[in-house]
Amino acid sequence: MARLAGRDLDQFDHPFRWAELVHPADRDAYRGALRQLVVEGTEREQSYRVQTAEGTRWVTERLQVVRDASGRPVRLDGCLVDVTDRRRVEEGFKAATR
Repeated sequence: MARLAGRDLDQFDHPFRWAELVHPADRDAYRGALRQLVVEGTEREQSYRVQTAEGTRWVTERLQVVRDASGRPVRLDGCLVDVTDRRRVEEGFKAATR
């Protein structure tokens, strides 16, 4: 996350800090999906834009909530993939076929 965003690792000391880098147009949906995942979900996948030091990038994120025996969330495990190049190719293909 820190490498992709071009930020220091210590900026991500809490999972909700990442939302500060989510593109403003995607931020409410991102926060809502994360909130729903923590409250009642087990896993989710979501694509959205992130504002990095070099500009806007598209990412796909897969998250899973790990809960204790009482069902309380204790950890988020996940994978974040930069899909910017793929999105650009897809958008170019769509534009070419119109």
